[in-house]
Amino acid sequence: MAFLDTFCPPRFCQLFFLLNFHLDNTRINLAIACAIKEGDEVYLYDWKTGKSLSEDLSIQLCCYALYAMEKWRVNPESLQIIEFNLSFDKSNWFSITHGEVEDIKGYVKGSIKDMQSLLKDAENNIPMEEGKFDKLEDERVSLRCNFRKACGRI
Repeated sequence: MAFLDTFCPPRFCQLFFLLNFHLDNTRINLAIACAIKEGDEVYLYDWKTGKSLSEDLSIQLCCYALYAMEKWRVNPESLQIIEFNLSFDKSNWFSITHGEVEDIKGYVKGSIKDMQSLLKDAENNIPMEEGKFDKLEDERVSLRCNFRKACGRI
């Protein structure tokens, strides 16, 4: 984190705001903790508080890269993506390639398609009737679900 001490506010591109970009006319929302522009390089920071350190570039961090590429017109080679774990006071640095950018775009587009398949009217974001969705009977899964109240399990 000492690296951040060298930056004054004018060099910050973004500091924890709710942001969005579009992929094939679909709005993607995100919140980058901190973005700094240093010459041609852009540093994207994400703070973590969990008890583990990531070894691989996550979907979340890849989406940060997609945002930066669209918003600030930077090439993937100019991005440094840093996941800083506050619990361990350690960071993992990642870079992203053109191939990884295309892979994540494909993954996100597939996810959008999957979610839209559950809509009666995708253009207006209207879901199918509740009866079209089966409730999971596996108690182990439902115990971790954030929507138990909606299906009467609380």
